[in-house]
Amino acid sequence: MKKACLLLALLFVVMSCKNRERLIPPVKVPALYSGAVSRDRVVNADFMRVARGAMPAVVHVYTMRENPKPSFFSLLLARLSFSSALDMWVRGLFITSYSTVGTGSGFLINKRGYILTNNHVVADADKIIVKFADHSDPGVEAEKLGADPLSDVALIKITGDYRHPSLRMGDSDTAEVGEWVGAIGNPFDVGESFTLGVVSGLRRDDVGMLELEDFIQTDAAINPGNSGGPLINEKGEVIGINSVIYSDANSIGFAVPINIAKNILPKLVNGERIDRGMLGVTLSDINPELAVRLGVPNGSGALITTVRDDSSAHRAGIRPGDVIVAFNEKKVANYHELKRAAVSMLAGTTVKVSLVRNGKLIFTRVKLSRFEKGA
Repeated sequence: MKKACLLLALLFVVMSCKNRERLIPPVKVPALYSGAVSRDRVVNADFMRVARGAMPAVVHVYTMRENPKPSFFSLLLARLSFSSALDMWVRGLFITSYSTVGTGSGFLINKRGYILTNNHVVADADKIIVKFADHSDPGVEAEKLGADPLSDVALIKITGDYRHPSLRMGDSDTAEVGEWVGAIGNPFDVGESFTLGVVSGLRRDDVGMLELEDFIQTDAAINPGNSGGPLINEKGEVIGINSVIYSDANSIGFAVPINIAKNILPKLVNGERIDRGMLGVTLSDINPELAVRLGVPNGSGALITTVRDDSSAHRAGIRPGDVIVAFNEKKVANYHELKRAAVSMLAGTTVKVSLVRNGKLIFTRVKLSRFEKGA
C-alpha cells in the first residue's frame, strides 16, 4: 500500500513539472550571439581593414619657400653695426633658409617613390618635404616631376623605399552615388586621419574652382590639409584625389576622379607639359523655345555665341549660332558637358563634331588647339 502511494506521489510531481515547462515561454537568443552579424558591423569591419592597409601609404606634404636674402644696405638701415651687417650679408650669400608656407597630403602609387597629390599643394613651392605618418623618417625632400593645373593633379617623387606600401588606383568611372568611401589626410596638420562617408554626387562640373571639373562629391569630412590625399572605396582602391571643400557648408567636399590622373600619368612621369584642348568659342545653354526656333532635336546641346578668330573652331567652319549636339561621337546635353569634354582631351587631338545650323545636321572635324585661360 505504501509503495502504491509513493508511486502515485512521484507520478504527480513529474506531471506537474512537465506542465510548468509548457508554461515557460522559449527564450529568444539575440542575433549577436546566434552568429548573425549586422550590415553596419560588416561595413565597419571592412573599413577598419581598409584604413589599416591604406593609411601607411599616405604622406604629409610640407611646402617651403626660400627666404629672401637681405641686401647689405638694408642690413645697415636696420641699424646693425657695420661688422654685424657684413657678417649677416656674407652668410646669406652661402646659406639658404626656407619657411614653411603650406601643408597637404599625398599617397604613394608604387614602390619607386612616386606620389600623387594636388597641384595647388605644391604649385609655388621652392622645396617640398614629405613625411610618413609612422615617423620613420624626419622628412625627405621630394622632386616635383610634373603637374596639370587645369585638373589640379601633380606628381612628386622621393627616393624609392620598399618599406612603405603603395595604393592601388581604381576606376572612378564605376563609382556610384551612395557608395561608402573613406578620405585620408593630415587635416590642420593634426596628424593622419581617416574619415568615412558616401559618394554624394558625380560629375560636378560647375563648382567654379578649375577649368577641368568632373568632381566626385562626398560627405566624408575633408578639411584644409586633406588636399592631395586619397578618396578610397571599400576595396581599398583610390577613386579620387581630395581637392576642394566648401568652406560655407558642412560635409561637402570634392575629389578629382583618379581616371583623370591615370590618363596623364605617363606625361607627368616624364615631366612633359600637359597641353589640354579647346575649341576657341564661348558657349551657353539653350532653352526649349530657342531649341524649337533653331530646329534642334531633343532640345539639348551647346549654343555657340562667339568664335575666336584663328581658333580651331574657326578653321573648322563653326559659326556663332551653331548648336553642337555631339562631340567625339557622344551626345552633348549642355555647355558644361562640351567644355569638360574638350578640356579633358589633349591639344592636337582631332575630334568629330555634330552641329545643327538652320535646322540642318552638319558634321565637321576639329583639331583642338592648346588651352589658354581667358581665350
